[in-house]
Amino acid sequence: MIKYIIIFFIFTMTIHGFNNSPDMILFTNCHVYGKPDIKAILCSRGKIVELLPNDKSVSGQRVDLKGGWVYPGFTDAHMHLTGMGWALESVDMVGTATKEEALKKAQEAVRETHKGAWIRGRGWDQNDWPEIQYPSAKDLDALSEIHPMIFR
Repeated sequence: MIKYIIIFFIFTMTIHGFNNSPDMILFTNCHVYGKPDIKAILCSRGKIVELLPNDKSVSGQRVDLKGGWVYPGFTDAHMHLTGMGWALESVDMVGTATKEEALKKAQEAVRETHKGAWIRGRGWDQNDWPEIQYPSAKDLDALSEIHPMIFR
């Protein structure tokens, strides 16, 4: 009989876990990215339940973040951070309907870019163009001889 009680106890503890965390945690004195009016975050069982403009009287644990920043979860399963940075600094060619339209976007970048700085572009799909033809080095040189350029 004692053997069954021990097995039942172990089974019960495994199902319910050994979670000693408090039911409610209030994170105070913080800055929340994208939410300038929020100064506190109330969590219950590991999930955010409320964003608050000030501290709130709640039972449970309080954690002072001492003016620190809280950011949303970075949950992208796969990302090349440097690639994302380059994409943000590049001429967006997505959706261009012709080679000429892509070259026009490159020309706009030439006007907006400091003399001699690289101009990068990405995202076109030449298969969507009526004439499936990449812009040539000659096409790009006609736009600017002082900017090195790379487009893909």
